[in-house]
Amino acid sequence: MSLLTPARPRTPAQPQTVARPGTLVRASVTVLLSMLVVIGTTVLGAGPARAETPGKLLLVLDSSGSMAEKAGDGKTRMEAAKTAMTTVVDTLAADANVGLRVYGAKVFDKKSGNACADSQLVVPIGTNNKAALKKAIGGFKPYGETPISYALEQAGKDVGASGQRSIVLISDGEETCTTDPCVAAQKLANQGIDVRIDVVGFDVAGKAKQQLQCVAKVGRGQYTDVKDTKELTDQLNQAKKRASEPFEVSGTPVTGSADPAKAPAITAATWSDTMPAPGQKKYYRLERTMTRSTFWAGLTMTPTLSADKNFAFTVMKIVPQDEEYPTCGSSYPYAWTSRGRTAGMMTGRTTSAGRRADAVADCQTKQLVLSIEADDADDAPDLSKQKFQLNVFEEPPAANADALPEAVPDDQKLAWTAVKHGKATKVATSTSLTKAPTVQPGTVTFDIVPGEFRVMKVPVGWGQRLQAMLTTGELPQYRRSGAADKMELMLLAPLGGEANARFDKAPYGDSDLLWYKGTQLGAGTREVRYNNRHAVDESSVAAGLAGDYYVVVTLSKEPGSPANAIPITLTLSAIGKAATGAPTYEEPSSPEGSASPTPSAEATDETGAPSGQASTPAATPTSGSSTTPDDSSSGGGKNWPLIGGLAGFGLLLGGFSVWFANRTRRRP
Repeated sequence: MSLLTPARPRTPAQPQTVARPGTLVRASVTVLLSMLVVIGTTVLGAGPARAETPGKLLLVLDSSGSMAEKAGDGKTRMEAAKTAMTTVVDTLAADANVGLRVYGAKVFDKKSGNACADSQLVVPIGTNNKAALKKAIGGFKPYGETPISYALEQAGKDVGASGQRSIVLISDGEETCTTDPCVAAQKLANQGIDVRIDVVGFDVAGKAKQQLQCVAKVGRGQYTDVKDTKELTDQLNQAKKRASEPFEVSGTPVTGSADPAKAPAITAATWSDTMPAPGQKKYYRLERTMTRSTFWAGLTMTPTLSADKNFAFTVMKIVPQDEEYPTCGSSYPYAWTSRGRTAGMMTGRTTSAGRRADAVADCQTKQLVLSIEADDADDAPDLSKQKFQLNVFEEPPAANADALPEAVPDDQKLAWTAVKHGKATKVATSTSLTKAPTVQPGTVTFDIVPGEFRVMKVPVGWGQRLQAMLTTGELPQYRRSGAADKMELMLLAPLGGEANARFDKAPYGDSDLLWYKGTQLGAGTREVRYNNRHAVDESSVAAGLAGDYYVVVTLSKEPGSPANAIPITLTLSAIGKAATGAPTYEEPSSPEGSASPTPSAEATDETGAPSGQASTPAATPTSGSSTTPDDSSSGGGKNWPLIGGLAGFGLLLGGFSVWFANRTRRRP
């Protein structure tokens, strides 16, 4: 999400108009159960990078009298719900943290008791409870009223006030009590960004549909209409093969200050915080541990957007402490969506290297402050409770910087290097930079379902550039689908931020809408050079560090999207001779009057190292050292990026991206 200030703006790739046959009638069912499986198997299965409270899933079932009405295939809505929920339960892992609440199951009508408080937690949230869940689901019959608001209020108590919490509400009608379920959902959502409410509506219309759509909207979830039991079950069976996973934000918690003079000190490590309110800033002091070092900072998040607020924009800057000028580095990352598709990632990176001689001098000798500012436009979403990951790296000064190759010219476009897919090796992928497996150049295969992000990393040395080519094959599920899912291929710099460069007569774009003929995508980085950090072009700045570059495949899901898993074939090439133009790092020396910074937490990440501390390189860079790629890494191994004169010089950090890091405050 950050880069140096560019000379001209770059707008995001616009969706292409693709003609495709089909209707939305039957496709609407697709998302319903895929959504249930997504939440049922992801929220609970995907843990954060550090040990935290396990995710919780609560299913909330409507047992009101109207559930006796027929679904599209002649079966009752209750029968359809039972089939769907039972299938979801079957897909859950044994350690999944799941519970079940029902409403409208005991009080027949308002005249026969407290119908507006007729909701029970029939299976408390817990693990190893599949049998109890299935037994409870099988015992319900259509019976009473529809106290949605009360059920949601109680659901908030069921899931608790912390950790990752997901609620799936299944209903076929509007609230029959006096309270507004949208208000109840808003109160629940105010418990934090980790709460999500998804809603499944059975053939509802009018006020009932508006109510349920509002519940999903304020609950940062998705609303889906369903009508047909068979399609519902078929799509669930497809989706249960793979569960969509949310992007994982990890790092030691830190709270940025609204006052730069009170900014908390952060060092080379992975941190997490929440975004500031629209128009507000958060400040962090970059604590030097060596003189004339260069700081790199990468920010990554997955903003929750909506149809009326579908564009998120952020400004990142590094400046000398207590000063607004000169700007050492800046960037303008953003994310957007359209047609109701799931939003992409907002990510980027900035550096303290500076572009002008005076900026370079000031930014090397003074303490620095990193600021993050949220967009304050009228239609800007409020991201103030949404988490982001902040990756910080402090690079030693290079003794031979003046003798190294100049930055790649800003106006230079890449020539595409023809590649052929080799024998594909199946690889595991991840949903976070922290856990991304390392793969070597070659051809790999994996699959993705609508709404997912798949990540892996590839070592790229000084003097090399990374090129990737993706193919899907034909996708028959889109032949009769009106959905326009969008696939994107992005290459990210070691700390995050898109590194995709512009090609001269590129054979493929790096994003496309899917249709039944499938798609081919291509992307590549600039050659990795030390002096790229002083460039203007954002793709050059991104290629200013050697190390592990991240390959991200994103499939943004449109409502009504087929839930089928899509097989991906990806060929990765590291072009050029490694270690060409590698910097010779100076022996690090502590700045005068500085004290060794102490991390704010001693939490341990999955590597076993304190997550609040800087990643420890394999060796201290010394004069005369050079960088070569670490070819010993393999999928899933711990392979540290190569910085300067180290083999396997490590960055434990990561920044993850889907959308282009823009340089000017310009909207698509």
